[in-house]
Amino acid sequence: MPSKSLKKRELWIDYIKGFCMLLVVMSHNSWPLWFDRAFTPIFLTGFFFVSGYTFNIKKNFSEFLYAKFKTLIIPILCLGVINALLAYIAEGKPVLDRLGGLLLQRAGMWDDLWFVACLFTMELIYYFISVVISSNTYKFILSILLSIGGYLYIYSFPNVPLVWHIDNACMLLPFLCFGNILQGWTGWGFITSLIKSPKGKLFVLFLSCLYIFVVIIFDNSQTNIHLRDYHNYLEFMITAFVGIAALCVCAIAVERFSSNWVLRSINYIGQNTLVYYAFQFKVIRLVAMIGGYIGLKIGSYPGNVISSILVCVILVLPAYIIKRYFPWMLGIKIGR
Repeated sequence: MPSKSLKKRELWIDYIKGFCMLLVVMSHNSWPLWFDRAFTPIFLTGFFFVSGYTFNIKKNFSEFLYAKFKTLIIPILCLGVINALLAYIAEGKPVLDRLGGLLLQRAGMWDDLWFVACLFTMELIYYFISVVISSNTYKFILSILLSIGGYLYIYSFPNVPLVWHIDNACMLLPFLCFGNILQGWTGWGFITSLIKSPKGKLFVLFLSCLYIFVVIIFDNSQTNIHLRDYHNYLEFMITAFVGIAALCVCAIAVERFSSNWVLRSINYIGQNTLVYYAFQFKVIRLVAMIGGYIGLKIGSYPGNVISSILVCVILVLPAYIIKRYFPWMLGIKIGR
């Protein structure tokens, strides 16, 4: 989720994060099964891809670890503690159990902000891979081997999740590796220029159709990345990679319309995904409770769309407050 600072911010990166965050909110808002089957493979793998694209290894290990502690671990602890206190106040859920789960980070066991913890583990693994191996080809091959190893562990021990999501981090490592390889690929600039050209519409149409075709062909079973439920490994990986490619092309293509208020809103969400991710469940429940009083059926198509929009609008407030007054919670320097 966190991204590196760029002199000229690459808008398409924030659009991908914003689109993915919207899909996450909509998925948690009781969307029909077809939605999960179509989009679950790219909900979070898109974030891992972006994290790989913005991955920076130009530091020694102590500096790298300090940077990740500041931008990933501190947000996990700060936002996780806030979540635990809110859960206790609103629902009476045990604070100590939640704090214990926050520290252990095992799938399905009070592991608030599990995605950020998984990303921390994944970037740590990839750091050592990058130190030892210089060839992008061998990096990707090793990431695939670790991914298969992670999948086999999950398949063999479905009820024994590893701490700090080591198994999931290995399973999903190729997406981060792919993003990082793309960052340094000399042909990437040519591709992005081509997508932004008038012919870019053909790229969008082709990859969107290809993704729909892949989803239909595989008839993807409902997956749950958090709970380590991937079903068929090959189907998941192919669907996710094609989906990420389609997402990239769409995000780059819409850059030219960045003045549009809808895209500005998506861009804002993309820049504040940590806060949105941390508090979305709380706000979804709040909106569902309010919807119950006014007769809004959240499980319906209109109800889901309205609820998702309301959730994203409400989350602007905590995103603004934390970024404005408590930026250190997100690993951001005051005054940045």
